[in-house]
Amino acid sequence: MNKIYLLFITSLLLSACSKSESETCLTYMRNHFRDQLKCNSPHMYTNLYRGVYKGQTVYFVDIVCPACLTMPPQRGYTCEMKEVNFTNFAEEVNDVKEVYNSCTRSYSE
Repeated sequence: MNKIYLLFITSLLLSACSKSESETCLTYMRNHFRDQLKCNSPHMYTNLYRGVYKGQTVYFVDIVCPACLTMPPQRGYTCEMKEVNFTNFAEEVNDVKEVYNSCTRSYSE
């Protein structure tokens, strides 16, 4: 029982840290997509990106491979984990920025 109280107090203290909402969301999204974020070689990798879709911020993974014919992302997620399906990624998603690089294992912002 004491372990549960210790866990609760620790989580309460950690949630009180001064991380901004976007940093918290970014960490959560990286953890959510961790199985998809891969660095197979310097010429083929999957990174985490952020963009704006119909006025809301969405996070998605995208494969970077100059020699491959890959499809653009079909879906993304908001910080509230609401799934958003893209019908035409190139026209619907704006202001796309890499936020986590799987090869360097570092945040881009």
